[in-house]
Amino acid sequence: MKKRLISLIIVIALLAMPVIGALAYVADGPFYHIDEVGYLNDGEWDELAAKAKEFNSVSGYYTGVEIIKSLNGEKISDYHDESAFVEVMKEQGAEKGLHVILVSDTASVQVFTFGEGADDDFSDTDLTAIAVESVSNMGSSVKDLIGGIIDGSKEKYAETHPEPTPDIDPVPAPSGGTLVFDYADLITEDEEVTINQMLLELTSKYGGDHLIVTIDDAEGKSSMEYADDFFDYNGYGPDGDLLLINMEDRSYWMSTTGEAIDVFTDNDINFIGNMITSYLSGGDYFGAFKQYITMCDAEYQSYREQKEKEENKKPRGSATEFLIDKAGVIDTATKQKLEPLLMKFREKYKNDLLIYIYEGDGYSIYHEGIEYFEYEGYDLSGCVLAIDTKNNDFEIIKQLETHHALDEKAENSLRKGIAGYLKKDNYEGAVMAFMNAMDQEYSSYYRTKDNILGGSKIKYVLTKWWRNIKWFVVTIAYGAVSLISFLVTGKWKSDLKSAKPKYEAQDYISGFNLTNSQDIFLYSHTMTERIVHEDRDHSSGGFSGGGGGSSTHVSSSGTTHGGGGGHF
Repeated sequence: MKKRLISLIIVIALLAMPVIGALAYVADGPFYHIDEVGYLNDGEWDELAAKAKEFNSVSGYYTGVEIIKSLNGEKISDYHDESAFVEVMKEQGAEKGLHVILVSDTASVQVFTFGEGADDDFSDTDLTAIAVESVSNMGSSVKDLIGGIIDGSKEKYAETHPEPTPDIDPVPAPSGGTLVFDYADLITEDEEVTINQMLLELTSKYGGDHLIVTIDDAEGKSSMEYADDFFDYNGYGPDGDLLLINMEDRSYWMSTTGEAIDVFTDNDINFIGNMITSYLSGGDYFGAFKQYITMCDAEYQSYREQKEKEENKKPRGSATEFLIDKAGVIDTATKQKLEPLLMKFREKYKNDLLIYIYEGDGYSIYHEGIEYFEYEGYDLSGCVLAIDTKNNDFEIIKQLETHHALDEKAENSLRKGIAGYLKKDNYEGAVMAFMNAMDQEYSSYYRTKDNILGGSKIKYVLTKWWRNIKWFVVTIAYGAVSLISFLVTGKWKSDLKSAKPKYEAQDYISGFNLTNSQDIFLYSHTMTERIVHEDRDHSSGGFSGGGGGSSTHVSSSGTTHGGGGGHF
């Protein structure tokens, strides 16, 4: 047996690891281990055995892991040659092996590969990179270190030894044909017809291929590998998704490719998995498949709508209409009177006010308002008053500079004023109170901001007689007057029960004879939302297509896939 080795010594934090109790030499198929120190428990060794079996299934390598207290002066190469792992491999006629030795007293790890063809499979550079990466990612876990070396070896072997075309029976062409392949017989024939029709409808609405496959034998592949290969080697694509149910290990995997990678983020895939797991665990496979298709439909629809909005997004500052009344509660005459004032607000403060009135459809009021502001050509900075007449809800949405212009105290007072009008279905009063308040707050904010920046923008010209004034006398006099004013106004304030600003509609437009109500409009912000991608934040103005979506990997066919899965 030809031997090839790399002796790599990397200092690791073994000395600080907890000791569980030494384990005896154990053999488990193509995996052998011994733990003289007792760093790992039985469950952790079982996890590593599973990784080693996967590595063996694709490479033929046997894996041996030894955690020893000390070499006691012995050469590591001699220890490797005489180890029980190598002896057992010889007895079984195994051709190639990966030998990982961790030495406790020197806090080091050493990696060997040996056997016929080992020198072609792994170079010294390959093994060094695998070991270094595993050490850097191990954190405080010896199990992660060993697992990283096994996984890294498997990945490196796969790179240089691509799998042959999988031996999967051909399936009917996707167009108008079968999209459900229930090899594990989990649903009835009638249920299969229903699910197949739902998948065909997805294809009709969004294009691409959408499949559900069930198996009870993965032919030595992982669920991810089987799902990817089934899609790639049976004429599907380039866009689509596949849900695999693997009864061999009771796992599921959702594979995506093409556009579907952008449609489904990692969080989306995890969420869908969580939703169908309860059905799968209870044996309701028909229910799981219906739930899966329904959620995919919602994701594709949301993605397409968002993409269309982005493509049709109007330039910033191009909007010319500021009172959008989809509910029809503002009469034409009032709207014609208010629109010029809203345009004047833009010209005066370089910010936009948007009043957005609509009948809610279950989407959160915040997202309804902010999306319209974002995509219909309004300025980056401004404020939205969104009113949902169906659910008796409203929201004030501040953008950029408005966060400074409208502080919390003023906003709370404004909310009460608006609520008083809305409680009486007085939408005109609510809108005008909002406009009046924003004008007052912005006006006050700009004066304050000017002072902070060094004074008013107006330039005063001092005449000669002003220059002769004794300014220290003026300063003392001014201080005395200020003190008297402070004492007097303090007395006045103590006599007042409240000093909150009142935002009356009459202050902005006369002739409506409206009165402010002190009643509080019962508004609640119930977040009933569609699925929204976290990496498609509406406030940023960006869309994830091409830059968002899920993490990806490359299948045996060379096709890029996204996906995720779990067990049930």
